[in-house]
Amino acid sequence: MDLHPLFVHFPIALLTLYSLLEVIKVFTKNSHWVTVRAVLVITGAIGAFMSLSTGEGAEHQFHGVGELRRILEVHSLMGVVTTWIYAILAACYVLYWLETHTALLGSPHEKLAKPVAIARRIAERILGSVLAPMLAALGFLTLGLTGALGAMLVYGPDFDFITQLVYKLLF
Repeated sequence: MDLHPLFVHFPIALLTLYSLLEVIKVFTKNSHWVTVRAVLVITGAIGAFMSLSTGEGAEHQFHGVGELRRILEVHSLMGVVTTWIYAILAACYVLYWLETHTALLGSPHEKLAKPVAIARRIAERILGSVLAPMLAALGFLTLGLTGALGAMLVYGPDFDFITQLVYKLLF
């Protein structure tokens, strides 16, 4: 049984909403919704990793099929790229939460104190600048491309005008 379709759509919804909220943050200069964005990107990234693992199981359906195999390889690559873009953002939010809730965890072990401090500073710079919205926008674009390639696998490259455009551009 192919579980990939069951696991892929929920993270897409979460990460799409996260990307929208992250980009809107730039125009509103509003720091609210931090917790909502954090929950969306963290749960979406976890779901994306689950989608990657179920996608690997679904790959067996396309062995030996020429054109579909090429589409599958690009789809798989874009899925990995998309997942890691959002995973970086999710890690930044986790580090942000750890920084703001240090009373819950205490201070890190002596040997880990310096690397954790460096990671927290990097996360603060990413989340506090235009870099987070830019990564979110890039993640959204790669998410859409991954979805279009997935639609090509299921419905063919002539499914709609987006899949036709992506097919012409990439293949």
